[in-house]
Amino acid sequence: MVVAGIDVESPEETGAPSATFDSGGLSGRAVCNSYATSYTVDGSALALQPVAWTQIACRPEAAAVEEAYFEALERVRGWALADGELALLNADDDELLRFEPAPER
Repeated sequence: MVVAGIDVESPEETGAPSATFDSGGLSGRAVCNSYATSYTVDGSALALQPVAWTQIACRPEAAAVEEAYFEALERVRGWALADGELALLNADDDELLRFEPAPER
């Protein structure tokens, strides 16, 4: 997963952060904690509302990934598709987060 332009490796036992966009709602797992918010889209602009998340304690290396993830979500202002992946962008169109599609079940 890419967070704030840096390819990060989440601890194997926790996995990488995830995001599910569904009819104006965004939810997922940010390493240790679950989170949710709402969003609006206007063309390539993406506006996220403040994110709510659970408060489960993480090991330090997992907490660092999670903190960077939440900080990146706060700066999201747009989106783009690139090579079949979803990129979330800041106000300058710099990539903050990149998600691969979930495998089909």
